[in-house]
Amino acid sequence: MPLLSFADARPWSRAIKRAVQTREMPPWFADPAHGRFRNERRFSGQEIVAISSWVDGGSPKGRDSDLPPPPRFVGGWQNGQPDYVIEMPIDVELPAEGQVELQDFFVAVPSTHSIRSLR
Repeated sequence: MPLLSFADARPWSRAIKRAVQTREMPPWFADPAHGRFRNERRFSGQEIVAISSWVDGGSPKGRDSDLPPPPRFVGGWQNGQPDYVIEMPIDVELPAEGQVELQDFFVAVPSTHSIRSLR
């Protein structure tokens, strides 16, 4: 669920604090013992304290003049047009909540190259 405004975020402030303190949010699964990454999504200790203090202080609304510009969402492919799109041969429904058991799907990948020519 997007939290793009104060009205969106305020009802979730306690859950946000808990998720930030446990480092569940923002999601970042790289192990810090194996290096630092450019553009990693991880809060510093100072940022976690700031969010926790905001919640403990009653989650007050700040000044609108301090807000960053809202995100701009692009249509279509986020990372540029792919070289090829492989369509699923069947429809797959995913529930909005809960877990989905691992499923394997096999699809034909059309190619003008034989396996031998790719070596």
